[in-house]
Amino acid sequence: MANSAVTDAAFAPDGTWFTVAGSHYVNVCTWNPQGLERHATLIGYDYTVTAVAASPDSAVFAAAVSDGTVRLYIPSQNERSRPVILESDRTKVTGVAFAPDGSVLAAVSDDGALRLWHVRTRQPAAVLRTGDRLRGCSWSPAGDLLAAVGSKGLYLFGVHAPPGAPP
Repeated sequence: MANSAVTDAAFAPDGTWFTVAGSHYVNVCTWNPQGLERHATLIGYDYTVTAVAASPDSAVFAAAVSDGTVRLYIPSQNERSRPVILESDRTKVTGVAFAPDGSVLAAVSDDGALRLWHVRTRQPAAVLRTGDRLRGCSWSPAGDLLAAVGSKGLYLFGVHAPPGAPP
């Protein structure tokens, strides 16, 4: 990542890896935190990865991308692994966060939307709109509140699973 601006970093909760996000060709790398040796470069393309988040079980990480997508990666796979791509209306995605139980992924973007996906099924769960350019998001420890920050302030959303939602 020597020729790339670093935009974010995230440790896996189990401490076995962390990921570094940046701009230009090498965008997300996972590193062995014990020896700080890069063990995989998972993506490299012309868009900037603006934020990364690790799932609570350390099995997957999400990358928010300036091309309007969220990409899910499995760090244990090799460099040729293809991400699961979640579309986000082609607006720059600026933040991602997994719910504490890992079942839902939240992503915020420049268009003021906070989008939720069911992680297991990769299906959209909800879109919440603020009318603000959002920059980041975070779940409460209980997973019942979701905070989003934007240029105009802080937004708190109560989050409840709809009937029939996947676990």
